[in-house]
Amino acid sequence: MGESEASSRVIPAQTAALARELAPFDDLTAQRILAAQFRPLSEGTRRGYNNDWHRFVSWCVDMKIQHFPASDVTISGHLLHLEAEGLKYETMARVVTSIRAIHSRKGAPLERMQRVTNTLNDIARRIGRHRNKRAPMLSEYLRDLAKRWAEGDVRQKRDLAILLVGWSAALRRTELTGLRVEDLRFEPQGMMVHLDRRKGDQTGIGTDIAVPAQGGLACPVRAVREWMQVGGLTSGPLWRGVYGNRVVRMSKRGLSSGKINEVVQLAAAELGFDPKLFGAHSLRRGLMTSGARAGRRIEELMGTSGHKSLAVAQGYIDNAHPYESAASRGQLAGVTSDAPPSFDHLRTKAASLHARGFGVEQIRRILLKATGTDVPESMVQRWVER
Repeated sequence: MGESEASSRVIPAQTAALARELAPFDDLTAQRILAAQFRPLSEGTRRGYNNDWHRFVSWCVDMKIQHFPASDVTISGHLLHLEAEGLKYETMARVVTSIRAIHSRKGAPLERMQRVTNTLNDIARRIGRHRNKRAPMLSEYLRDLAKRWAEGDVRQKRDLAILLVGWSAALRRTELTGLRVEDLRFEPQGMMVHLDRRKGDQTGIGTDIAVPAQGGLACPVRAVREWMQVGGLTSGPLWRGVYGNRVVRMSKRGLSSGKINEVVQLAAAELGFDPKLFGAHSLRRGLMTSGARAGRRIEELMGTSGHKSLAVAQGYIDNAHPYESAASRGQLAGVTSDAPPSFDHLRTKAASLHARGFGVEQIRRILLKATGTDVPESMVQRWVER
């Protein structure tokens, strides 16, 4: 999408005052000034806002409802329409954010919309807010995989390198697919991975991520070197398609983001997991979870993952020690076949003795001698009276 098209989609028609200010400039310069108002937003965010806004406007046109400025009742109706189409709660929440953002950009910010909030909450009660998070690809999984693929073919060498680098640098799928050979800098301690732009880096400063050399089959630096060597890679896309069986050919084009998903799911299947539970994001989530289990501080993990928000970063960390922190831990332990019988058994025994003519005190003594359980007289009394 060009600058002119982007600005026309999300920036309102020029007001008289703005038109006067832009009058001395040629059309291209004026359009660039307008488009620059969106530079703080990433291309992905702008695209998401535009897509959500276009869907909202189309629905309003079909319904013959005013879309700008939109009322909270109109937005609520749109949300119910999206629910009927089967969209998830988080998608609908994002739509609200998009509508609000574009209204603000158009100079008509939406104030507190209680009806919209109430509608979203009502939808959440019906369909839930559950997010289908990808299962984390833990460090022990990758170590196991490195052993299995130690003598693997060219594809397995590539896939192992993808997994280890994506995991070690906590890369998003687009960041991983966008890597080029020129983005790597090998050093004695490991490898520096350079990203021209990362989510949250809207000004394009760039980021360098350290990937330490760790030795052994699961070392990401070793895996990348082996892949580059067998592929004869000296420049261009780092991850490429591999074709052929007897004669292996290498594509000059980089892998698609969808292929990264396939690589992760293939690895999950190799390890005996349900591949549908895994995806490219499993690498990023896996580093955060494994790091937390290993005792890494959240600040260290955020330094690698690039998270700016502590709350968001913690959302990426699956419960690091789920069994150790479980409320039921240890509370039912120690029961063996030699353990004292349950009260149900004692109650049955007491009823049987009472039917044979034994009194309450006699029953208590028999139970104590037979099971070692000193049952209170009042409890035995209740048992025999039933």
